[in-house]
Amino acid sequence: TFGNYCWNNTFGNYLCYLIADDNVKYVAVVTAISSPGYVQRARILNGTSGSNSSNRLQIAFKTNAKGCQFAGLNSSGILKIWTPADLV
Repeated sequence: TFGNYCWNNTFGNYLCYLIADDNVKYVAVVTAISSPGYVQRARILNGTSGSNSSNRLQIAFKTNAKGCQFAGLNSSGILKIWTPADLV
């Protein structure tokens, strides 16, 4: 599922149930070439963006994760990937 104003993104193989919120641009979701499993239930948060099409933000979600994974930029502009249930 893709939100509004998403463009210039690339997606690797072995992805299921991926959500890209609004304004996700210049992102590359990368996965292993011959992954033993799938990236499932992952979400890229609103406004997560790389610089341009030559410098995409690389997002590598874990395969076979038990919970939903989120990716987004923190307040310092650094990419973070996490599973919210692991934080409690």
